[in-house]
Amino acid sequence: MGIDDLKTDAQMLRKGIEEELKAATLYENLAGKAKSSDVKKLFLDIAKEEKVHIGEFETLLEKLDPEYEEAEKEGEGEVKKLLGNKAVSESSILTSIANVIQDEYETTLLW
Repeated sequence: MGIDDLKTDAQMLRKGIEEELKAATLYENLAGKAKSSDVKKLFLDIAKEEKVHIGEFETLLEKLDPEYEEAEKEGEGEVKKLLGNKAVSESSILTSIANVIQDEYETTLLW
C-alpha cells in the first residue's frame, strides 16, 4: 500500500512507525557487519535516532487511538508471560514488531 492509500493520521503514524522500525533494524544489522569501529558507532547512533522517532510517533498515536496504549500494555504482558526471563536481542524484537505492524497495517487498509 502506498502513501496515497493512507486516509487517517493514525494510519500515517503507524506507517511511520513501520518504516522507522525497518530503518532501525537495517542500521543495527549493518553495524553488526561493519569492519570499522567508527562505522559501527555511526550505524548504532543512527539506529538509536530511529528509535527516538518511533517514540515520537507512538506518543501521538496514543492520543489519536485510545486502544493503542491498552493494547501495548497487553502485548507487554503477553511477551513477559511468553518469554519469562529469556534474553532476546533488541534487533530480533524490532524485526518481529515490524512484521506484526506490517500485517496489522495491511489488514487495517483492507477494512
